[in-house]
Amino acid sequence: MSSIRLSKIDETLRPCHARIREEDECFFLCEYTAKKGFAFSETNSLISNLKKKPGESNKPGYQYKARWIGQAARMFAATFNPAWLEIATLVPIPGSKTHDNPDHDDRMERICHEIGQNLDIRTLVKKSTSTRASHEAGARKRVTLEELLDVLYVDEELAEPEPVNIGVFDDVLTNGTHFRAIHTILLQRFPDALVSGFFIVRTVYPSPFEDFDQDLQELRQREHWL
Repeated sequence: MSSIRLSKIDETLRPCHARIREEDECFFLCEYTAKKGFAFSETNSLISNLKKKPGESNKPGYQYKARWIGQAARMFAATFNPAWLEIATLVPIPGSKTHDNPDHDDRMERICHEIGQNLDIRTLVKKSTSTRASHEAGARKRVTLEELLDVLYVDEELAEPEPVNIGVFDDVLTNGTHFRAIHTILLQRFPDALVSGFFIVRTVYPSPFEDFDQDLQELRQREHWL
Protein backbone atom coordinates (compact mmCIF):
# COMPACT_ATOMS: atom_id res chain seq x y z
CA MET A 1 0.00 0.00 0.00
CA SER A 2 2.46 2.60 -1.20
CA SER A 3 1.70 6.29 -1.73
CA ILE A 4 -1.21 6.30 0.71
CA ARG A 5 -3.10 9.58 0.86
CA LEU A 6 -6.50 10.79 1.97
CA SER A 7 -8.98 11.21 -0.84
CA LYS A 8 -12.15 13.25 -0.48
CA ILE A 9 -15.64 12.03 -1.25
CA ASP A 10 -16.47 14.59 -3.94
CA GLU A 11 -19.30 15.04 -6.41
CA THR A 12 -18.00 12.20 -8.58
CA LEU A 13 -18.01 9.67 -5.71
CA ARG A 14 -20.93 10.92 -3.62
CA PRO A 15 -23.61 9.08 -5.67
CA CYS A 16 -21.99 5.81 -4.58
CA HIS A 17 -22.63 6.61 -0.90
CA ALA A 18 -26.28 7.49 -0.48
CA ARG A 19 -26.13 9.08 2.99
CA ILE A 20 -23.21 11.40 2.30
CA ARG A 21 -24.33 14.95 1.62
CA GLU A 22 -22.74 17.72 -0.44
CA GLU A 23 -21.73 19.66 2.66
CA ASP A 24 -20.08 16.64 4.36
CA GLU A 25 -16.31 16.53 4.71
CA CYS A 26 -15.49 12.83 4.30
CA PHE A 27 -12.18 11.22 3.38
CA PHE A 28 -10.88 7.70 2.74
CA LEU A 29 -7.52 5.98 2.31
CA CYS A 30 -8.20 3.01 0.02
CA GLU A 31 -10.93 1.10 -1.78
CA TYR A 32 -12.44 -2.20 -0.69
CA THR A 33 -14.01 -4.38 -3.38
CA ALA A 34 -17.31 -5.89 -2.28
CA LYS A 35 -18.29 -9.47 -3.13
CA LYS A 36 -14.63 -10.46 -3.28
CA GLY A 37 -12.72 -12.47 -0.71
CA PHE A 38 -9.83 -11.44 1.49
CA ALA A 39 -7.34 -12.74 -1.07
CA PHE A 40 -8.58 -10.36 -3.78
CA SER A 41 -6.41 -7.46 -2.64
CA GLU A 42 -4.31 -6.22 0.25
CA THR A 43 -7.10 -3.84 1.17
CA ASN A 44 -9.66 -6.64 1.25
CA SER A 45 -7.28 -8.61 3.47
CA LEU A 46 -6.94 -5.62 5.79
CA ILE A 47 -10.70 -5.24 6.25
CA SER A 48 -11.27 -8.98 6.58
CA ASN A 49 -8.74 -9.17 9.41
CA LEU A 50 -9.97 -6.03 11.14
CA LYS A 51 -13.50 -7.45 11.33
CA LYS A 52 -12.47 -10.66 13.08
CA LYS A 53 -14.71 -10.97 16.14
CA PRO A 54 -13.36 -10.85 19.70
CA GLY A 55 -15.07 -14.20 20.28
CA GLU A 56 -12.84 -15.72 17.60
CA SER A 57 -9.60 -14.93 19.42
CA ASN A 58 -8.82 -18.63 19.80
CA LYS A 59 -9.12 -19.30 16.07
CA PRO A 60 -6.18 -19.47 13.66
CA GLY A 61 -5.38 -16.15 12.04
CA TYR A 62 -6.84 -13.93 14.76
CA GLN A 63 -3.34 -12.67 15.59
CA TYR A 64 -3.32 -10.79 12.29
CA LYS A 65 -6.00 -8.43 13.57
CA ALA A 66 -3.59 -6.54 15.83
CA ARG A 67 -1.09 -6.28 12.97
CA TRP A 68 -3.65 -4.67 10.67
CA ILE A 69 -4.88 -2.34 13.41
CA GLY A 70 -1.33 -1.03 13.60
CA GLN A 71 -1.11 -0.80 9.83
CA ALA A 72 -4.35 1.18 9.57
CA ALA A 73 -3.16 3.57 12.30
CA ARG A 74 0.15 4.13 10.51
CA MET A 75 -1.69 4.83 7.26
CA PHE A 76 -3.79 7.49 8.94
CA ALA A 77 -0.82 8.96 10.80
CA ALA A 78 1.14 9.34 7.57
CA THR A 79 -1.60 11.43 5.97
CA PHE A 80 -2.70 13.82 8.74
CA ASN A 81 -1.43 17.32 9.26
CA PRO A 82 0.10 17.32 12.78
CA ALA A 83 -1.37 20.78 13.37
CA TRP A 84 -4.89 19.38 12.83
CA LEU A 85 -4.25 16.47 15.17
CA GLU A 86 -3.27 18.92 17.90
CA ILE A 87 -6.70 20.59 17.87
CA ALA A 88 -8.90 17.67 16.83
CA THR A 89 -11.04 15.32 18.87
CA LEU A 90 -10.88 11.81 17.42
CA VAL A 91 -14.16 9.93 17.85
CA PRO A 92 -14.25 6.24 16.86
CA ILE A 93 -17.60 5.07 15.53
CA PRO A 94 -18.94 2.45 17.96
CA GLY A 95 -19.18 -1.15 16.81
CA SER A 96 -22.41 -3.07 16.55
CA LYS A 97 -22.26 -4.31 20.14
CA THR A 98 -22.49 -2.27 23.34
CA HIS A 99 -19.40 -1.80 25.51
CA ASP A 100 -20.57 -4.37 28.06
CA ASN A 101 -21.17 -7.06 25.42
CA PRO A 102 -18.50 -9.81 25.23
CA ASP A 103 -18.48 -9.38 21.44
CA HIS A 104 -17.83 -5.63 21.63
CA ASP A 105 -15.12 -4.77 19.09
CA ASP A 106 -12.96 -1.76 19.92
CA ARG A 107 -10.89 -1.88 16.69
CA MET A 108 -11.57 1.74 15.72
CA GLU A 109 -10.75 2.99 19.20
CA ARG A 110 -7.47 1.06 19.13
CA ILE A 111 -6.64 2.47 15.70
CA CYS A 112 -7.23 6.03 16.94
CA HIS A 113 -4.94 5.48 19.92
CA GLU A 114 -2.17 4.18 17.68
CA ILE A 115 -2.29 7.17 15.33
CA GLY A 116 -0.20 9.22 17.75
CA GLN A 117 0.52 10.19 21.32
CA ASN A 118 -1.19 12.82 23.46
CA LEU A 119 -4.19 13.06 21.15
CA ASP A 120 -7.70 13.94 22.26
CA ILE A 121 -9.44 10.59 21.68
CA ARG A 122 -12.91 10.10 23.12
CA THR A 123 -15.58 7.45 22.70
CA LEU A 124 -18.09 10.28 22.75
CA VAL A 125 -20.90 8.36 21.08
CA LYS A 126 -22.07 5.02 22.47
CA LYS A 127 -24.93 2.59 22.01
CA SER A 128 -27.62 1.82 24.54
CA THR A 129 -28.53 -1.39 22.70
CA SER A 130 -26.57 -3.68 20.41
CA THR A 131 -27.46 -3.75 16.72
CA ARG A 132 -26.77 -6.23 13.95
CA ALA A 133 -23.45 -5.92 12.18
CA SER A 134 -24.06 -4.41 8.75
CA HIS A 135 -21.31 -6.38 7.03
CA GLU A 136 -22.99 -9.63 8.11
CA ALA A 137 -26.61 -8.62 7.65
CA GLY A 138 -26.87 -8.38 3.89
CA ALA A 139 -28.11 -5.41 1.89
CA ARG A 140 -31.79 -5.75 2.85
CA LYS A 141 -31.16 -6.19 6.58
CA ARG A 142 -28.52 -3.55 7.18
CA VAL A 143 -29.19 -1.41 10.21
CA THR A 144 -31.19 1.68 9.31
CA LEU A 145 -30.55 5.31 10.13
CA GLU A 146 -33.69 5.40 12.29
CA GLU A 147 -32.55 2.36 14.27
CA LEU A 148 -29.18 3.92 14.92
CA LEU A 149 -30.61 7.26 16.00
CA ASP A 150 -32.78 5.39 18.53
CA VAL A 151 -29.81 3.75 20.28
CA LEU A 152 -26.94 6.24 19.96
CA TYR A 153 -26.20 8.78 22.67
CA VAL A 154 -23.42 11.14 23.76
CA ASP A 155 -21.53 10.07 26.87
CA GLU A 156 -21.84 13.23 28.95
CA GLU A 157 -18.93 12.20 31.17
CA LEU A 158 -16.67 12.72 28.15
CA ALA A 159 -18.34 15.86 26.77
CA GLU A 160 -15.99 18.36 28.41
CA PRO A 161 -14.05 20.20 27.23
CA GLU A 162 -16.45 20.81 24.37
CA PRO A 163 -14.88 19.64 21.11
CA VAL A 164 -14.47 22.08 18.24
CA ASN A 165 -12.98 19.94 15.44
CA ILE A 166 -14.28 16.37 15.52
CA GLY A 167 -12.90 13.60 13.37
CA VAL A 168 -15.22 10.59 13.19
CA PHE A 169 -13.32 7.39 12.39
CA ASP A 170 -14.70 4.22 10.82
CA ASP A 171 -13.27 1.36 8.83
CA VAL A 172 -15.66 1.06 5.87
CA LEU A 173 -17.80 3.63 4.07
CA THR A 174 -20.63 1.99 2.15
CA ASN A 175 -23.89 3.93 2.26
CA GLY A 176 -22.66 6.26 5.01
CA THR A 177 -25.54 5.42 7.37
CA HIS A 178 -23.38 5.17 10.49
CA PHE A 179 -21.59 8.42 9.69
CA ARG A 180 -24.91 10.20 9.11
CA ALA A 181 -26.22 8.97 12.46
CA ILE A 182 -23.06 9.89 14.40
CA HIS A 183 -22.88 13.27 12.64
CA THR A 184 -26.49 13.97 13.62
CA ILE A 185 -26.01 12.99 17.27
CA LEU A 186 -22.80 15.00 17.63
CA LEU A 187 -24.20 18.18 16.10
CA GLN A 188 -27.31 17.97 18.26
CA ARG A 189 -25.01 18.08 21.30
CA PHE A 190 -22.21 20.26 19.88
CA PRO A 191 -23.89 22.52 17.28
CA ASP A 192 -20.80 24.67 16.75
CA ALA A 193 -18.41 21.81 16.07
CA LEU A 194 -16.97 20.92 12.69
CA VAL A 195 -17.51 17.19 12.14
CA SER A 196 -15.52 15.34 9.49
CA GLY A 197 -15.46 11.66 8.58
CA PHE A 198 -12.36 9.53 8.03
CA PHE A 199 -12.55 6.01 6.66
CA ILE A 200 -9.93 3.38 5.99
CA VAL A 201 -11.77 2.32 2.85
CA ARG A 202 -14.77 3.11 0.75
CA THR A 203 -16.70 0.23 -0.79
CA VAL A 204 -16.62 -0.24 -4.54
CA TYR A 205 -18.44 -2.91 -6.51
CA PRO A 206 -16.98 -5.04 -9.29
CA SER A 207 -18.39 -4.78 -12.77
CA PRO A 208 -21.31 -7.19 -13.28
CA PHE A 209 -19.54 -8.32 -16.44
CA GLU A 210 -16.51 -9.61 -14.54
CA ASP A 211 -18.20 -12.74 -13.26
CA PHE A 212 -19.91 -13.23 -16.62
CA ASP A 213 -16.58 -13.11 -18.45
CA GLN A 214 -15.04 -15.54 -15.98
CA ASP A 215 -17.97 -17.94 -16.27
CA LEU A 216 -17.80 -17.73 -20.07
CA GLN A 217 -14.09 -18.46 -20.05
CA GLU A 218 -14.58 -21.49 -17.79
CA LEU A 219 -17.40 -22.74 -20.03
CA ARG A 220 -15.21 -22.47 -23.11
CA GLN A 221 -12.42 -24.35 -21.35
CA ARG A 222 -14.80 -27.15 -20.43
CA GLU A 223 -16.11 -27.32 -24.00
CA HIS A 224 -12.54 -27.55 -25.27
CA TRP A 225 -11.96 -30.67 -23.23
CA LEU A 226 -15.25 -32.39 -24.13
